[in-house]
Amino acid sequence: MKIFMKLTLGHVAIALVVIVNSFLSLRFMSYSEEVISNLVDKAIPAVVSLREAEFASMKMLLAVHTSIVTDNENKKIIAKKEIEFSKNLCRMAMEDYEKFITNHFPQHAKHLKKIKFNGQLFIDTCQKIMDLQEKGHNLEEILEYEKVFLIQENEFFNAIESSLISQRVEWERMKHLVKNTRSRALFFVIAMCVFTIFITLFISFRSSQLMVRPIVEIKDAAIEVGKGNFDVQISHRSSKDEISVLAKTFSSIVQDLRNRKYLNKIIESMSDTLVVVDIEGNITMVNKSLLDLLEYEKDELIGQPYAKIIDNDEMFRTSTITKKKMIGNNIRCEYLKQDGCKISMALSGSLLIDSSDKVLGMLFIAQDMTERYEVQFELEEQKKFLHVTLSSIADAIITTDVSGKITFMNYVAENLTGWNFLDGKGKSIEKVFRTESSQTMTEPMQRSLTKKIRLAAGTDTRLISKDGRKYCVECNMTPLKTEDNKTLGVVLVFRDVTMQRKMEVELLSTKQKAEFAARAKSKFLATMSHEIRTPINGVIGMSELLIHTELSGKQKKYLDVIYTSSKHLLGIVNDILDFSKIESGKLELEQQPFDLHKLINELITLFGQRAQQKGIKITTQIDEEVPSVVTSDVVRVRQILTNLINNAIKFTEEGQITISIEKISQKDEVIRLRFMVKDTGIGIAKEKVSSIFKAFSQEDTSIARKYGGSGLGLAICSRLVKLLDGKIWVESMEQIGSQFFFTLPVIAARKRPLKSTKTLNKVERRSSLKILVADDSEVNREVAIDTLDHLGYNAKVVNDGQQVLDALEKNTYDIILMDVHMPKLNGLETAKAIVQKYGENRPLLIALTADVTTESRKECLNSGMSDFLAKPFSLNSMNEILKKWKKALRLNKSENLESLED
Repeated sequence: MKIFMKLTLGHVAIALVVIVNSFLSLRFMSYSEEVISNLVDKAIPAVVSLREAEFASMKMLLAVHTSIVTDNENKKIIAKKEIEFSKNLCRMAMEDYEKFITNHFPQHAKHLKKIKFNGQLFIDTCQKIMDLQEKGHNLEEILEYEKVFLIQENEFFNAIESSLISQRVEWERMKHLVKNTRSRALFFVIAMCVFTIFITLFISFRSSQLMVRPIVEIKDAAIEVGKGNFDVQISHRSSKDEISVLAKTFSSIVQDLRNRKYLNKIIESMSDTLVVVDIEGNITMVNKSLLDLLEYEKDELIGQPYAKIIDNDEMFRTSTITKKKMIGNNIRCEYLKQDGCKISMALSGSLLIDSSDKVLGMLFIAQDMTERYEVQFELEEQKKFLHVTLSSIADAIITTDVSGKITFMNYVAENLTGWNFLDGKGKSIEKVFRTESSQTMTEPMQRSLTKKIRLAAGTDTRLISKDGRKYCVECNMTPLKTEDNKTLGVVLVFRDVTMQRKMEVELLSTKQKAEFAARAKSKFLATMSHEIRTPINGVIGMSELLIHTELSGKQKKYLDVIYTSSKHLLGIVNDILDFSKIESGKLELEQQPFDLHKLINELITLFGQRAQQKGIKITTQIDEEVPSVVTSDVVRVRQILTNLINNAIKFTEEGQITISIEKISQKDEVIRLRFMVKDTGIGIAKEKVSSIFKAFSQEDTSIARKYGGSGLGLAICSRLVKLLDGKIWVESMEQIGSQFFFTLPVIAARKRPLKSTKTLNKVERRSSLKILVADDSEVNREVAIDTLDHLGYNAKVVNDGQQVLDALEKNTYDIILMDVHMPKLNGLETAKAIVQKYGENRPLLIALTADVTTESRKECLNSGMSDFLAKPFSLNSMNEILKKWKKALRLNKSENLESLED
């Protein structure tokens, strides 16, 4: 439709609209005045109802308060009547207001609902207070409800006021609306009269607007586009008039500009650099990434030759590329920064061609590859380093893929298998790693791949190399996995252990020989100990028994020599045994509390007579901080001190010997003590001090001949101190004397040690305890019988184990003292037979043997024996063991021995 026709239709339509609007305005004004008048007439009673409700609530509040606080019964009755009247008045007022709102202002229903709710709540609370008064509740509780009542009354007032305000606003709005409607209608009528006069002018003006507005819109859009805003929109017309065609054409141009702007944004936001050059090789376009990378401004590059920013630009010229068709991707080149620094780039280029296939220039997109090239270089270096490292490892390494094809072999693997990596690569692991056994590597490799675990070979594998050589190898297999736990293959690591296994066989043979020699040595020492102790037992036992008989002075002197020599011989045997135990690691320590001061006194008493005979004085110096009772191995502490004091007396001809103990440190309950044994003897040469604690070592052979001894005393001391976690050393000057020091950790003990047993006199009263002695040695039998007789026990003797069993068939015995080494049936076999036959009713079995090793003691206890008495035994040791087990037998109190006299 043409513009002229549009204008004509527009004029006619406007005239009709004006006439219709004038009529409707006048009619609406009349109707509005009528509605408002009716509403105002009906609203007055509603307001009156609300005010009545408000007034009634106030009276109700006052009456409730009066009924609460007054004590006058008449006033209370009047107040109650007033409350009932006010409640009824309030209810009626709310009902009138509800009718008004429902009929005329339903939009104010929320105010009505609020008023009804608060009013009813107010009335109910009032009734609650009255009920509480009727029931005689205390004043405090009623006053609490009055507080609630006041709050609810306030809420009721607020609801009424809110409704009144809302109605007032509504009425004012309607009055104002009617007034405005009347004014507008009057004005509209006058305007229509004027409009009729100027109708022609108005139609002309509207016609102009219909033509000018689209043109103005296009003009405004063109201004925005000129400012760079390509997001403007122009209303499209469905008609095909001149202005619509112009608008569509303009929109198409703006869309093209918008697309170009979008493309420019993409180019500017690219992380890769972009350069466009013309046919002459001059730069026509660059993006922000290139400017930032090369540190140029845009004006500094536009129009400049491409050679300014690229090294060796000859191959990147448009003519060269066009001629040689050198278009490609990821071509390595170097860009030049403004300061001359070079940047490694990966460049891709393409020709810019128009619709007629004419070359307009070149487009180059490049990516900064500096970091990537550095990473690639590092990876190459790491690869070389890894290859060198794997080739330098002493173990052989072969890697395979999941199908078992070899992917890598190091130098050691090449030597052992006889295959070089180039020949073995891609080959099956079975072909390269050949074994002597029927089992191949396929099964363990599949288990390693399936379970994704490391498999270590349980036994050695016999590897056969390509040239037939055989190796004993130790191998394990591990899955080769990526970080995301994807399995790539397996790593087989194996090691040539041929020489190692050969050495192990030799070492095993040597070890077995050494163990055999050690066992032979231990057996020899045990046998020699037994063979020596057996006769010594007779000598010492008989000597000790003779001491308690009537003897002349010369006889006692001879007997002392025999007894002392026997003890000395026993000491040498014990030294050899103790040293053997220490060397073999079989010496066991027994920690128990003992009186340290008493131990020193006992040692002084023990060595006192001998020192006095040589004119040597023994003195002691014990620090006050040294506790009396300590916990350690009393036997070994006594042994160390005995050896040191014995040596001091042995090598001192005159002067004195000093024994001192001092506390040097304490941590918690552990106290470290330092012992010193000082003498004024012959001393030790300086060059001999370092070897004094070695086994079988004495200063020279003349000393051994002059003073005697095994040469084991100090060696035993050194090893015992070490076992007790201490330290021993010596300070000595030749011909002046020696000072032997050793430190020991002890624990201050609360428990008092057991009292030592003193020399026993012969007991006249006999015990009813039945004792059987079994020993194949007649001398030992005599010693045992006489010792028991001296202690007041009656005993019978037999020669071997079989006789023990026969004796048990005829009589019952309480205790059997039984030698371990006997003919026919030894002590261990006899004990087992007794345990098997008599069980819990068997007599008490005590081993009586010269074999004092730990193994022998354990064998005795395991066979069923209850205790162990070593030969040679003394009166005291025999008495102590019998006293100990006599209580265990639970004899009748009447049969208990009286206390033995000292």
